Amino acid sequence: MLAVPALVVLFGADLHTAAGTSLLLFVPNSVVGAIVHLRNGTASPPISRHLSLGAIPGAAAGALLALVLNSVALGVVFATFALTMGIREILQLARHQHPAAHHTPPRRPSPPNQGSDTPSPAPGAAPGFACTSSGTAPSPTSETPTPPPT
Repeated sequence: MLAVPALVVLFGADLHTAAGTSLLLFVPNSVVGAIVHLRNGTASPPISRHLSLGAIPGAAAGALLALVLNSVALGVVFATFALTMGIREILQLARHQHPAAHHTPPRRPSPPNQGSDTPSPAPGAAPGFACTSSGTAPSPTSETPTPPPT
């Protein structure tokens, strides 16, 4: 989420170029991150495949939208996304500092390939659209995944 502003401020890139360039940065980061998570059992290929069915067209739509928006409109999209993610992170931080006031039981990831519910690809469309229209990746969850039982 810092790549776009850094490219604009530090390198003088226009907003469209900064958004596109930041997306290129995700390729090596995503490959390395996916390998690490797969090795640690904290990634679910079946869920990823289902969500990708929505994320791929969502990403294409977001990229096309970003290309047709003028710099001011694209700036508003990026700023809204960044502000929303910032507020979300502040609220999560507040919940973790005051657990008695906002008690929610910890979530445990279900083991891969268990359960009869097949995830819908539709939820993948929103992050795909948001990533490519704003040139950012969705913020990772602040929760630390529980390692799988051995």
